[in-house]
Amino acid sequence: VTDATCLVRGESGTGKELVARAIHRSSDRADKPFVAVNCAAIPETLIESELFGHERGAFTGANRARAGRFEETRDGTLFLDEIGSMKFDLQAKLLRALQEREFSRVGGTNLLPFGGRIVAATAQDLESAIENHKFREDLYFRLNVVSLEIPPLSARGEDISLLVNHFLKKGSERLGREFTCVTPGVLEAFENYNWPGNVRELENYLERMMVLGDSEILNESQLPTVLSARSGKEVSSSMTSNGAITLPEEGVVLDDLEKDLIRQALGRTGGRLEPAAQMLGITYKTLQYRIKKYRLKEKPEESSGVSPPSTREARS
Repeated sequence: VTDATCLVRGESGTGKELVARAIHRSSDRADKPFVAVNCAAIPETLIESELFGHERGAFTGANRARAGRFEETRDGTLFLDEIGSMKFDLQAKLLRALQEREFSRVGGTNLLPFGGRIVAATAQDLESAIENHKFREDLYFRLNVVSLEIPPLSARGEDISLLVNHFLKKGSERLGREFTCVTPGVLEAFENYNWPGNVRELENYLERMMVLGDSEILNESQLPTVLSARSGKEVSSSMTSNGAITLPEEGVVLDDLEKDLIRQALGRTGGRLEPAAQMLGITYKTLQYRIKKYRLKEKPEESSGVSPPSTREARS
């Protein structure tokens, strides 16, 4: 059973918890508990007790002893989402638990063993947080043993059909109805959309379509307005009618086309990412990811004289 900690990084809604669950299922701990904690959703006054538990009388209202998430995890996986939101002084106790593989409840003195694995996730720039003394550098290195960068959904078009199948199965179980697939038109609309809300937005739209749907196959009539306006032939005809893009007879290399468009956008905006992202119709984080993907930051001479983004700016 591996004890290697893992840090999953990516913008909000990219499916970091899905990745964490996949890590758990593929490990030797798959038959052990998977315990998830959103560090940003729990008040600062309660987060320590939530994680480590407390003894009776540890604080006002602690009428009985309570086990925390570390105890519940046992030899399983503890997923700490939004780890960058954890208050600074609590980070020291988390670091000790990771280093010594033991912890104590709030108000207690007995040391309890921890045999689980930690998978943490964040949408924040932890390196910047370290520089601003909001995140411990030693904890960062302890968590960042295995690092996974999750690109935004708009950069993972090949994942959409897989995610659709996953959410249809999940929705079928929750709603007590059978949903087998979406029509090709729905899938095309999904693939043409830029998904500013990432995987979470895809799941929400599918859930809405399942609630409103009256058959096991979801079709274009159930698409939200923001998607139906961009589906199928409407996208194709709008692209050809305005003359913005004409596909050469010999075809194109799509990555080269995307790279060139990003360079042009950066050139027109003087290297400023936010207006460039707006010009391209993608999110700021997506643009950061694609600049990193195409290594544009390393070749300023080829980007219309635009200075390359800083290391922190190019992170996603």
